[in-house]
Amino acid sequence: MVRILTAAMLAVALAGAAQAAAVPGCLRTCIEEQNRCEAPCASARVECRKPCTDRACRTACNTAYKSCTRPCVADYRSCVVGCGR
Repeated sequence: MVRILTAAMLAVALAGAAQAAAVPGCLRTCIEEQNRCEAPCASARVECRKPCTDRACRTACNTAYKSCTRPCVADYRSCVVGCGR
């Protein structure tokens, strides 16, 4: 899930900031930082979903995950913008 989100964010960032493509080391750093930021969120979601037996429970876990990763996404976007400078 984290990889899919990372790939989607990278595609959006590259489309919006073509200059960033010239700095692959910077982008790699941004992706690594995002993965480190989101790792605890992903682990918490897995643990949250283990006892779930219905869709409402899984939805609540996914909502908490999205809330947890929101600052990571914002930091990633800022990092990519910084790569273009």
